[in-house]
Amino acid sequence: MASASPALKTALIARPQWDWSSPVGVGDADSPAITLSPSIQQEGTPDSRLVNAPLQHLSLCLPDRMILDRFRWSQQQWLVLTSPASVQALDQWLFHTGINVMFNPDMRIAAVGSGTRAQLAHYIAQNAADPARAWRVDASRTITSAIDYKADAVGLLAARDEVCRRDGFYWQEQVVLIAQGQNSRTTLVHGLRERGATVLAANLYQRIDVSWPDTIWDMLVSAAPQEIAVVMTSTTVVDRLLRDYQAHQLALTHVVWATQHAAIAERLRLRGIQTIRRVHLDASHLAGDLFEHEQYW
Repeated sequence: MASASPALKTALIARPQWDWSSPVGVGDADSPAITLSPSIQQEGTPDSRLVNAPLQHLSLCLPDRMILDRFRWSQQQWLVLTSPASVQALDQWLFHTGINVMFNPDMRIAAVGSGTRAQLAHYIAQNAADPARAWRVDASRTITSAIDYKADAVGLLAARDEVCRRDGFYWQEQVVLIAQGQNSRTTLVHGLRERGATVLAANLYQRIDVSWPDTIWDMLVSAAPQEIAVVMTSTTVVDRLLRDYQAHQLALTHVVWATQHAAIAERLRLRGIQTIRRVHLDASHLAGDLFEHEQYW
């Protein structure tokens, strides 16, 4: 592991951000709008060198409570959390429907990636003091992909298959609630149904594409080479950002490219970026990975 280049001064974090600008309907179109709870806190960036630069906004779109009614009375419960945002949105859904399904210590939980698992632990601690909102589940039993930097639906299915073999349960008896965003990939849903599980897919939020404002592009254009890093957190925005990037006549080597996931690194390589820094997105590691030492994909 090498020391980081002293030229790097700022990092643009292209992580989705919650958008609170419009009311959210619960269930069908006739349901009343809700007021968002202050329990969702946007992930802060206490290090001034880390600049939030989202390419997508997240908007809540809470589904009908019938899914929760069906899940809470099932005997063999699995909860699948697909992202840190899914944990935040699930908390809002449970709060505004008044149905807290997070009271079963025997519920099995699966999470895509260590960031999602950490978000779950955060909400368990945050809600502990409120009896109506407390999540009384055993987070220590949460399973994730064996290799975190390859965390995805395929990895999670493999991890769950291993738990199935170890503990000897039958998929046909399992009821699985998947907390996810709209238009999520269907790999996880199809994989679980093929194994015989009953799957309840809850689309809790939508992703809305946004473009960087002129202030960010002005920052990039005026910066010296390798003075700014761009941290990509999703494959879905890579092509769009690179089109905008090249429209501003910036060389691909002008910035330091970084990501936390192997699939994103591969997408960047396919678009001509060969040198890609490897980072962790959690707050305790990100600044160090960028400004203190270097790892590469």
